[in-house]
Amino acid sequence: MRDIEETPSEDPSVPKTHEQIRLEAFERLVKEVTQAVKIHTIEAIKLRESGDKHNALKIMKDLKEMKEVIVTLNRLKDTDSPLPVFSWSTSTLNVEVRNGDIGEDEMEVRIAKCSEIPSDVTHPYVLVTLPYPSTENPQKVRTAVFQPPEADIDLLHTFQIQRKKSFQIFLERKKITVELLNSRLLGWGDYSIGKAEMKLNPLLDDISLTQSLEFKDGRKVVGKVEVEVRLNRPGINTQRRDLTLRRIHLDSESEAASQKHPEAHSTPIPVEEDLPREPPLKKRITSLNEPPLNTPPSPVASTQSTVPQLMTPPSSKQHQPQPQQFGPSPSSRPVPPKGGPKTPTKPVQSPIAVKVESPIHRASPTPMAVDSSPNSSDFNMDDMISNDLLEWEISNLSKRPTDQLTEEESVRLVQLQMKKMALEAMVESGKLSMDDYLSRLRSKAEELRLRAKALVGQGDKKRAALELRRAKIIENEIQVSQE
Repeated sequence: MRDIEETPSEDPSVPKTHEQIRLEAFERLVKEVTQAVKIHTIEAIKLRESGDKHNALKIMKDLKEMKEVIVTLNRLKDTDSPLPVFSWSTSTLNVEVRNGDIGEDEMEVRIAKCSEIPSDVTHPYVLVTLPYPSTENPQKVRTAVFQPPEADIDLLHTFQIQRKKSFQIFLERKKITVELLNSRLLGWGDYSIGKAEMKLNPLLDDISLTQSLEFKDGRKVVGKVEVEVRLNRPGINTQRRDLTLRRIHLDSESEAASQKHPEAHSTPIPVEEDLPREPPLKKRITSLNEPPLNTPPSPVASTQSTVPQLMTPPSSKQHQPQPQQFGPSPSSRPVPPKGGPKTPTKPVQSPIAVKVESPIHRASPTPMAVDSSPNSSDFNMDDMISNDLLEWEISNLSKRPTDQLTEEESVRLVQLQMKKMALEAMVESGKLSMDDYLSRLRSKAEELRLRAKALVGQGDKKRAALELRRAKIIENEIQVSQE
């Protein structure tokens, strides 16, 4: 998005017109709301990874409402309306602090840097000893040999622990030993240069501990080392923090005014680094491929559009509020078979279609940033109804460095994480039974295989192989669930 504050006018001496001032005000507000959306998304992911799904879902609800505000602001901007009356509010959540990237029964130790090593130590390395589960049976890890006098080692190792009363006693009484040794290359045996010890009792009340230790030979300092120890949660007490988030509220009259001009901006302007839309969590789970219905949806107040809403074909989850077009015509692109041929006058029941309540018929408040049509790319968000398939897709994107992901892939990663979180919430709340879930998986696996067969007929063997791989992942999940 263009930064108005960093883009001066061509001639500062010429006063800005009323229209320029109006547009700049809209763009500044949209940018501010977009930044708040980013913060909400980051915090929701952190809470989800730490296991606090309840507060994560609360933030997701606020996230959805603020994205609707962005849509409304963009529509008002294009209808020559003045900047609406708005206000900001703050809400505070008391959340538990955890290291979500560490397992419940893991202790992570990092040796970051060694310095001030004597020059006569030719082949130094560091040995870390954790006297757990006992002093007689400790766990050890060593670094590679490095070049003195200093080196950025960055050794990261995960020790296994057990969350028992004995572990609390261990944290109270024991220490980690970090020893500097010199390696002899001719087999004479390694010898110790100096040792350092680190008390672990602060981890009874904290999830991380970082210290700079001194290697000592008696009283002589023979080097320094930086050590960091992290746990998923403290040894005894729970660590909590207050999370304060901002929300924007538009005047109700401004929202109503935006509904009078849906044609002015039928497709919302994508904001900078547009973020994915989370699924509606408080509604009954329905098929991800719903057939068109003969009955029109019940009128619902929405900031998206007042144009009568029509259901989209099963091949796409995105609802485009454009009555004059719903994507390419059937003659311009092949449609994977889903329960038989479709006619424009008589809807055909999808293999996994489920009757839904009328609130589901509303148009999506914002379009997804990723095109999920199976005919336009090798990725279809509608297919992501399987927990194992979601984990596989997330793993494929997460293993790559963040700076190497495209904007579309970054959005897709967040979108997949949100969808997995929503699926877990549905299962935990009892809104989705195991029988219904497995039934949907069977239908989706069959659909993917039919789509792969159609792609082979079109000569697109690469995409066909990918669809078969996804079908196999779903079928494996079904098989494991039934064992």
